[in-house]
Amino acid sequence: MNLRTKTLTMLVSLAAALATPALARGPAGVEAFVARTPALQRTYLEWQILHEKQGGDRNVVVGLGYAKGLSTEATAARGLAALDLIGGKVQVTVTDLEGAANADVWLVDNLEGPGLTVAPEKGDAMVRLGRLEVVDGMAELAAELPARFLDGFEIDLVVVTRGDLSPLEGSLIFGTRSLFQRLYTRTRLGQLTTKAAAELLQPLVRQGAELFNEETFEGNSRTCASCHPAQNNFTIDAPFIATLPASDPLFVAEFDPNLSQLERPALMRQFGLILENVDGLEDPTVKFTMRSVPHTLAMRTSLTPTTADGSTIPPVERTGWSGDGAPNDGSLRQFAVGAVTQHFPKTLARQAGVDFRLPTEAELDAMEAFQLVLGRDAEVNLALVTPGNATVAQGKTIFLAADTAGGTVPAGKCNGCHNNAGANFIADGANRNFDTGVERMDHPARLVQNFPLDGGFGKNPNFLFDDDDDGVFETGTIFGNRTFNTTTLIEAADTPPFFHNNVAETLEDAVAFYSTASFAESGAGQLLAGLDSGGIGIQLTTAQSNAVAAFLRVLNTAENIRASDDFLAVARGASIADGKELIGLAEADTHDGVEVLIDGGFLHPNATLLLVTALLFEDVAEAQNVKLFRNLFIDAARAALSDAKADLGTGF
Repeated sequence: MNLRTKTLTMLVSLAAALATPALARGPAGVEAFVARTPALQRTYLEWQILHEKQGGDRNVVVGLGYAKGLSTEATAARGLAALDLIGGKVQVTVTDLEGAANADVWLVDNLEGPGLTVAPEKGDAMVRLGRLEVVDGMAELAAELPARFLDGFEIDLVVVTRGDLSPLEGSLIFGTRSLFQRLYTRTRLGQLTTKAAAELLQPLVRQGAELFNEETFEGNSRTCASCHPAQNNFTIDAPFIATLPASDPLFVAEFDPNLSQLERPALMRQFGLILENVDGLEDPTVKFTMRSVPHTLAMRTSLTPTTADGSTIPPVERTGWSGDGAPNDGSLRQFAVGAVTQHFPKTLARQAGVDFRLPTEAELDAMEAFQLVLGRDAEVNLALVTPGNATVAQGKTIFLAADTAGGTVPAGKCNGCHNNAGANFIADGANRNFDTGVERMDHPARLVQNFPLDGGFGKNPNFLFDDDDDGVFETGTIFGNRTFNTTTLIEAADTPPFFHNNVAETLEDAVAFYSTASFAESGAGQLLAGLDSGGIGIQLTTAQSNAVAAFLRVLNTAENIRASDDFLAVARGASIADGKELIGLAEADTHDGVEVLIDGGFLHPNATLLLVTALLFEDVAEAQNVKLFRNLFIDAARAALSDAKADLGTGF
């Protein structure tokens, strides 16, 4: 180790000792998240323009699906409700519903108040639209609403029930409108101005942050933050889990006999895997998968679904590893309903009102708003990235290369599915599902405790695995079409391990996977080979894979710098107490940036040293109780961050 590296190592160690990120000392403060509201307000106004171009409230599409906590019986049915909220017309189509000719469609306006939830309950306004009619195997209904009906009725739920039963008695599938749709309708009806609608987002984010971090929904003491803690980039992994006390609600399966089968503790503690009943809750201890916890950063950029990949709508948004992670309409809004039902119950009976309480409409609004403020609100532009490091520059070139030119060019072919290192497909800007073969890899977790194979998107029994390529499909039926949702790469380096099952320990391992036989033999691997001029898929050497990983590490560090600087900018004008929360979050991002570069082999030593300097200034700023002195150190930290960004050459 040369003198420069030794000096840098000593400075990093000093920074770690003096400036342990505030988030590691406890839950992040609410004010730190409220500070991000202006970006969400801009997103809402941009959404409103697009919504109006697509017809506005004359064209509101609501997905319909099953939810354990809401539906009175299990069903594979799904559907869409097209709402013309101006003309007062509703058109519903439903598929895969047994007895569809004896099913009705209802609209529900939920009351808000103590003890009331998103589920249809006594006191809610409910209107029956009519009975579904089966036409060529498709159940349909077209209905018209009375004039000015919607002036006094807010559509919270679209519900399909068994015939002659109300939503209280025989609910099958449900759908709801998003937060943005609800705000827009209130604006159109004159209940809010556009400005007031945007301003409503700030108190919603505040409430959502509190709910996310503190609300147990009368369940087993878990909160959303149990699996998505802010202090660990809104995800969990084995090293983080090892820091938790034995009494942490995450370990409820270890100390509550009623929940002994809720998790597989050995797999959780050793591999960071959580038990998920993604294919239905009717047999929860047999029909399950083991999945890693996806971070919840930059979700605004990766929710747009597509049918071009063979998946369906609903789900109306892409959530979870398989892209169908939420119940009902499959939206981010409804993800909270699924999370409470899956992870919060007091027993595996999962009876709403007994084992947990469902969120209210207002709580769903708030948690949706909160999750939408986390992380980036826009894609980056890789054209602006001009790396000053030769290895990183090579990684960018390989990342963008889409063809091997007959085997003469190292092509990572990454940008097609991860456009601008995000989560969306380059051709349509939507989030797609792919069969990448990850599930075919030998997972060391199965040597500790075996668990069912994960079929990815969908809940239908579909196929068998031929594990040893002998033509015999011996491992049993799994559920789904074997595809998984593309995730964003900007945040990858500081959210390991990787893939839906944590099978890749490091970013370098994850990139190298795409040059393996498991990927080459997968649907996505064969597709890429078929599109290549030389019929070649992805065949990178270890050095080339590591160069791509180095490029992604630099992008991640640039995002850390952006986030840290944003927090510091808001902290300058904040109170002393709020400023400490904001500076603490800035410290965490700066610290992540240092770790990401060091773990990549001391990439960009100058930038690393500048980040260490910024970290020290942030720590001193956080300790100040006089704004003038605090802001002087904030400014010094921001200057160091700016210099580090320039050294990286990312342009964002």
